[in-house]
Amino acid sequence: MARLEDDTRPILGPLIGGPVDTALSVDLQAVATCWARKTAMCIQLISPREWWPIPQRHFAQLYESRERRSPLPGS
Repeated sequence: MARLEDDTRPILGPLIGGPVDTALSVDLQAVATCWARKTAMCIQLISPREWWPIPQRHFAQLYESRERRSPLPGS
């Protein structure tokens, strides 16, 4: 997951501090989406268990797709 963080930094940095009309290629969108999904899952893990909206199977799917950075099935 460290590589995901490294790959995402140059994508999200300009979006956070730059113009709103920045366009991302499909590949860059996939990286940013994967990072957002991973971040949401990490936040879930430090939250009370009754507030866990992300199914546990998605954690395994994220890990399995980490190199492809593909969307979760059915999304």
